[in-house]
Amino acid sequence: MIKRAPTTLWIYLLIDLWKLILLTTAVLVTVTAFALAVKPLADGKLGPEDALKYMLLGMVPMLQYVLPFAACFGATLAYHRFASDNEMTAASAGGVSHRAILVPGLITGLILAVVVLVLANSVMPRFLKKMAELVTMDAAKFIESSIKRGEALRIPGNDGTMIYADSVQRLGPDPRSGSFERMWLGGLLVVQLDAEGKVRSQGSAREAAVWLRRTNAGGPEGRGSTRASTEIIVKPKDASGFGPGFRGANSESLFTLQVPNSFSDNIKFLSIGEMNGLYKNPQRIDSIDRHRVTMAMVLAERRSLDGIAESLRATGTARFKDPFGQEVVLRAADIRPTFIQSTDPAAKRERDPRTYRVVPARKGESIVIERQLEGGRVQRQTAADAYIRFPSTPDIDRGTATLTLQLLRVAAVPIGSDGEVEAPVADPAAPTPTGFGEVEQRPLADLAFIGDQSKDLLAMPTGDLLARADERLRDIKPIDRQVLDEPMKSLREGIDELFREILSKQHERFAHSSACLIMVLIGSVMALRLRDALPLTVYLWAFFPALVCTLAISGGQQMTHGQGAWGLPLLWGGVAALSAFVLFEYARLIRH
Repeated sequence: MIKRAPTTLWIYLLIDLWKLILLTTAVLVTVTAFALAVKPLADGKLGPEDALKYMLLGMVPMLQYVLPFAACFGATLAYHRFASDNEMTAASAGGVSHRAILVPGLITGLILAVVVLVLANSVMPRFLKKMAELVTMDAAKFIESSIKRGEALRIPGNDGTMIYADSVQRLGPDPRSGSFERMWLGGLLVVQLDAEGKVRSQGSAREAAVWLRRTNAGGPEGRGSTRASTEIIVKPKDASGFGPGFRGANSESLFTLQVPNSFSDNIKFLSIGEMNGLYKNPQRIDSIDRHRVTMAMVLAERRSLDGIAESLRATGTARFKDPFGQEVVLRAADIRPTFIQSTDPAAKRERDPRTYRVVPARKGESIVIERQLEGGRVQRQTAADAYIRFPSTPDIDRGTATLTLQLLRVAAVPIGSDGEVEAPVADPAAPTPTGFGEVEQRPLADLAFIGDQSKDLLAMPTGDLLARADERLRDIKPIDRQVLDEPMKSLREGIDELFREILSKQHERFAHSSACLIMVLIGSVMALRLRDALPLTVYLWAFFPALVCTLAISGGQQMTHGQGAWGLPLLWGGVAALSAFVLFEYARLIRH
């Protein structure tokens, strides 16, 4: 005779179990979401309406942490009442085993584990992103609240820039300029700090108008970046200041700040599919893309050097474009690296990878520079010496590898605004270290080699770009290692850290899902085994092991993020230990 499954008992337990779990989850998730909203509400980042919206959004992500403990508590109460009312004794007398009695708990745990896994890998990241956007992406509210609290306004993505103002007023949108918000600031002070925290420049104004616009300007041409950002346009009135970016006193001036989307770098805002996509395209993360662009720009500089040298050797000329699009022609024979100057005479001489001396066709001859002016006119200059200098840090926002052509002892006739030759005026009161019609030095800055390959390199994915850099270090010049090693190392370290973070987040989500199943079972088993104890006492026996498991998952995730797969044993060790505890208690239950 085949024993029939106790479906009536299972339905009875499932109804009681789910009723308690849903009620407990509703209470815990509401309390947790309110606790989340307290700080941004107190900081003035959220109004009453936004705080309520923030709470509703926060309820979904909090399910990853709340649902396992709520399920554990619900299972404890449901099975403890079932055991303390001697219903378990009656069921056992009727031939229902402990294993059959625990089937509703097992089914519930499996369903909740799948729910937590699906939510954590697809739904929760979207809600987390919306919560962060609600607090920080309203740039107008962020500016207004910071100024009203008397705090310095630090613009994300513009390191070292701080804005102070005495008063602020919102004026609403401006459809004519495409701005979603206009603001008025009174008593404006802008301070820019350097890397050491010292004031690099500062400016002040009696008042300023501010426009805020949504843009997709995420990077230079060729990078393929279309991430959303906010453009802040500030127009001070009666401004004055000093340092880079400020030019004395102006009745009216204009400067802009770009606030990038600050959520694309955070892995917790990505689904598991988006995380897996980063293994092939890690440059989708802004921090990795900045390293990639720096690497591409440095590699473009080295290729420009090759192109300049080849052009000079083959034709005796190298052609450039200045910032105004005019052509600059250098006539010489070659370029050669210089040596880094050292104050220690005993130190080994090292070549300077960013400064190259221009070699004339014959020793003692001048170096010729020709510039194409408007109307087809040509300005010709000669220099006794010249150097090509690349910046110590490439400008990643320009999208083109630029250089400075430093001319020394330049002999040239001055050209007037009409393009005609002007007679030089000698100042008799000034010392004359140079000859008539000659200047000691003249830099031609921001020149781009016409054969520049920056656009092609910027369009390359990260893996291909690193392969090109490795190939160059292997086959070309040892001097390149001095400038390529650092950006390559930064890029590789950034990618390694990104992959470790992806690994840690994915395993954390699967571990929380598994722990949800184990927590339901531990609550059910402990309730049956300790049926004579108080329900709260029974729950504590389940709660503390579950808490240790959660802490182990969190600690393992951080360790995996920092050290790689070495943290996975700790991450999954908590789940394994909790599973072993369930099996141990279940063995004690069926034995007695």
